[in-house]
Amino acid sequence: MTLAERTVFVDVFEGALTGLVLCEVTTATEAEIESVVPPPWAALEVTADPFFNGAKLAFTTPEQLRVRLAHS
Repeated sequence: MTLAERTVFVDVFEGALTGLVLCEVTTATEAEIESVVPPPWAALEVTADPFFNGAKLAFTTPEQLRVRLAHS
């Protein structure tokens, strides 16, 4: 998948976090990432949110995810 002429990596979660889909765009600089506009189907921009770090998500329960999304 591409976005703003950049490759997008998509993580589709299963198991306890079924339904969560994260997309990652890699850029050379922070200025470049700021120019990338999320697609209209993206619910949240979580680039700077440590909650959505892969290591953190590995230990996140469905309830913790629901609460976090409800407060975003």
